Amino acid sequence: MTPRRINVRKVPADDYPGRWKKALERLGAMEDLLKSGSLDSAMVLAVHAAIAACDSFTTAHRGEVASSDRHLDAWHVFTRVARVQGSGEAQTHLERLLREKSRTEYSDRYPNRDEAEGLCGHARRFVRFVEKNLK
Repeated sequence: MTPRRINVRKVPADDYPGRWKKALERLGAMEDLLKSGSLDSAMVLAVHAAIAACDSFTTAHRGEVASSDRHLDAWHVFTRVARVQGSGEAQTHLERLLREKSRTEYSDRYPNRDEAEGLCGHARRFVRFVEKNLK
């Protein structure tokens, strides 16, 4: 079976700060929403903070971002970066967040506090990994 092609878009490596700023802004808003009890919105921002952090990381390290409609493709681009300490764990956090994206955004089910805390925890840990490993 032939591996699926991942569409990427080349971007200047020094374009990562704007993407990083978006990640931090979304993470901060996630924290505020979680504290206020807006669990669903906090989870949506957790996913989007991770996507922005991932794009910042792959921009800085590879000069590329995933360009398909499948958000899980961002994970594939992330895994192409040379191994750095903690990257395996970071991949797990990112994959969990991206796999929850559709359920979080499009399901009629409202999350409970534990689910929201759990997903937001994955976002915190992933963003912290990116912060430590940006150029």
